[in-house]
Amino acid sequence: MVSSVKQCDRTERLERALLVIEGLYLAADGDGGPFADQVYEVAHAALGMCGNPHMDWLEQIDNLQDELKAANIVDIDKHIEEQKIKCGA
Repeated sequence: MVSSVKQCDRTERLERALLVIEGLYLAADGDGGPFADQVYEVAHAALGMCGNPHMDWLEQIDNLQDELKAANIVDIDKHIEEQKIKCGA
């Protein structure tokens, strides 16, 4: 039986969620189009578990954060800071 994500701390929940995203992509044989490719690359690079640091994919994450902020969709830095304050970190 797989450990329940409900029993994990936040860090492990995030790691498990990213691994699920990777697994879904691989189960579809990478046949999800450009959006799915991008989601996989973000999840895989964020995990940092393989021998390749994927610096180009990490750069892509930085660029996506900038694009999302510029489009007024989400300001990642502001969101993270607000969550730290909310959680008392």
